[in-house]
Amino acid sequence: MEKMEIKDLPQVDDWRRKWSFRVYVWGIVGIIILGLWNLVTIAEDGANRQEKMENTPASNETELVPSKSKSKSSPTLTELVIQPIAQSPKFQVIFEYLFYLLLWLLLWLLIPSAFQRLTRFKLFNLEFELDRNQHEVIHVIDQQMRKFKFLTYLMKDENKDVLKTSFDPYLPRFKEALEFTLSKMQSFYLSEWDQHLSFDVMTVEEFETKNFPAAVRKSIDLVDKYQIGVPINKENPEVVHHKNYLVYTASEEENIYTNRAEVIKYVIIISSYRTEFNENDGYLLAGITSLVSELHKRAWENLGLTKLQQKLISEE
Repeated sequence: MEKMEIKDLPQVDDWRRKWSFRVYVWGIVGIIILGLWNLVTIAEDGANRQEKMENTPASNETELVPSKSKSKSSPTLTELVIQPIAQSPKFQVIFEYLFYLLLWLLLWLLIPSAFQRLTRFKLFNLEFELDRNQHEVIHVIDQQMRKFKFLTYLMKDENKDVLKTSFDPYLPRFKEALEFTLSKMQSFYLSEWDQHLSFDVMTVEEFETKNFPAAVRKSIDLVDKYQIGVPINKENPEVVHHKNYLVYTASEEENIYTNRAEVIKYVIIISSYRTEFNENDGYLLAGITSLVSELHKRAWENLGLTKLQQKLISEE
């Protein structure tokens, strides 16, 4: 089975995050434009002032010349370097708008940290750890093991017999048995991790009429390519009104050994507001669907053998 690359996974778009990024960029651009406009205005005012001074009569210039008899001390480094910069209108504008940029940057770094669980916050050379889980890797591995143990549990003979009871003895249906098994998966996630899942099994035609996000609709090609469940998580986990999705497809022959036999392509959608899905959930969903498909074929084979036995007995 081809391994799915993480970069291929789609995401449910978060429109709030997109608009906040746009406002952030617009704010920076606006501050820069205002700063440049003020610099141009100051340059024009300086040029006009210089022109007026050149047109001033010589008698007035003599009044502006300071008295040479006044004693004058040698200039210091501050007077030569710092004072001209501090008194320059252009540098005052530059420093003013650099301060606005720094303030805007701090606002957009600090405000989101109050609403999101950040693991690391870095500002220039300062770095802070806000909420780091030391056992995160162990927790992920433990979840993987539990999910595969659940699939192994379903494949035991005694549990297969339980799943077989979900088939109609006279007309076994793949969809009904799959929904029964997915309800077992739903209960397992709830009992193990207190994660609430919803699921839906539908035909491709029914799927196209549903109002799913565009990323979910486009994921069907990925499912057909990799043959495992494709996780589609929302871009920002803190947006509670968006769902995470796990998508898978299965083509199954219904009404086997009858004149109404047909191959139906089903789309399986598992969703949750809080639970984020990963590749292991996709493997688990694919394994469950494959197990139900196998049991579905066996149910029809057993039904065919039963009918054949009944026919032979009636002929005797």
